Amino acid sequence: MKKTQHIIHVEFKNGSNFYFGSIAAIYELFDANTIKVSAQRLYGFDIEPGKRYENSVCIIRKEPLRRKPPRK
Repeated sequence: MKKTQHIIHVEFKNGSNFYFGSIAAIYELFDANTIKVSAQRLYGFDIEPGKRYENSVCIIRKEPLRRKPPRK
């Protein structure tokens, strides 16, 4: 069985949305001061589908990546 791939959704409370393949990728675009949370805190929080991280600046969710099945 193939492992489900996930996407990290960062929703800023000003309405901006960004999508990443990993928590580490978030910090290639934003620093911890911008999103008000460190990478280590997010790893420790263990974000999973249905368990989001929220602070005064943003909401960070992990969602399954949906793909069309390959043709045979």
